[in-house]
Amino acid sequence: MKNVAKQLFHPLVIASFVMALLLYSGIINIQSRFPYKALIAQEAVCTLTGTISSNPVKTKGSYYRCNIKLSSVAEESQIQSQASGTVSIYLPSQTVESLYPQKLHAHLTTESQLFETGAHICAKVRWSENTQAFYAEDIQSVYFEKTLKGQLSYLRGKLRLTFKRLMSAWGSAGALILSLLSGAREYTDEKTSQAFRSAGLSHILALSGMHLSFFSSLAGTSIGKVFGKRHLFIPRLLAILLFVLFAGLSPSLFRALLCSLIMMISSRIFCSRMSFLHVLSAVFLIHIVVRPQDCYEIAFILSYLSLAGILIFSDILSVVLINAFPEKIATSLAASVGAQTATAPVSMSVFGCITPIGIFSTVIVSPLISIFLTAAIIAIVLSLCIPLCAQVMGSILNVGFCCIMFFVKLFAAFPAITL
Repeated sequence: MKNVAKQLFHPLVIASFVMALLLYSGIINIQSRFPYKALIAQEAVCTLTGTISSNPVKTKGSYYRCNIKLSSVAEESQIQSQASGTVSIYLPSQTVESLYPQKLHAHLTTESQLFETGAHICAKVRWSENTQAFYAEDIQSVYFEKTLKGQLSYLRGKLRLTFKRLMSAWGSAGALILSLLSGAREYTDEKTSQAFRSAGLSHILALSGMHLSFFSSLAGTSIGKVFGKRHLFIPRLLAILLFVLFAGLSPSLFRALLCSLIMMISSRIFCSRMSFLHVLSAVFLIHIVVRPQDCYEIAFILSYLSLAGILIFSDILSVVLINAFPEKIATSLAASVGAQTATAPVSMSVFGCITPIGIFSTVIVSPLISIFLTAAIIAIVLSLCIPLCAQVMGSILNVGFCCIMFFVKLFAAFPAITL
């Protein structure tokens, strides 16, 4: 108890708390680091040119949403202006999915249809005041520049597309793997997503520290057995960076990346572990400076609140729970209770409900997801080395998927608490 109080009164924790209070009370407003700048008013723009700067994400409608780093804009009279800043754009699903398997079928013969981070795009658009974003009405061109950066972006996009094609062949299991490893939910059906939400397990489908820790641990375990623990730093660092490069940066994944880097580097340089609560506080302050546009997203808020709740309450709760449960279960339950306690007010105000069953479902399903992911990595490697194994691997993984969904649906049957 004294240790928790001591950590809470650390300058970094106080600074982050004060900043959060000022930010979310509306006393201060953080503006985007890259606001729209051009000689043409935003609402008058009918054509824009720029570079896709975030992975296109499927929305509930028939669109994909992504960010574009502008280079030029034009109005209806074809008067053009140089432009800068980052804007949001909604792209038609049928256009983005033209290369996706089991969507609108096509062959990867040109670069012009691959909508991924780094692609140069020119489109006729209309401005929407409601969503404060552009809607693409006609895509005039999409291509990757013949520079080193452009070709690396194209390679990344092509790898993501190839991964989607492999996962689509594995059905429901592949859809879950795709969501867990790349953040793409194009193939995750609504019933599965709803079941995870109702069971209080939405955080599992969102790329976060759990996924980063999984790859870091996987690299550490596999390399450590061969070369020893002294040589783990570089492999674990590479595993984290390669995963983030492949998956793309979401608010929760960026938070996890910063936390991991600070913890790993500090333990390497100072040979001691820093307080994770102090690291989280520092990362919060860094995050709102580097990516201020993230701070109003619900994923950002829930990500920081849940981890703060775990760090503040879990030690206290585990002392109580350890008398009734085995140590590992007590620790997991304490972490779940801490996360639920910290996020409950926001969940209730934004979604109108909370799912207390998530306290127990997380303890059961999270280990199953880790086992499933480990099996998926092995299956992917085997399928790439021996293509004839792909169908068998898919069948095995679908059995694992059914086991996971059994527990997810079981917990989803418990009612949520609504306003």
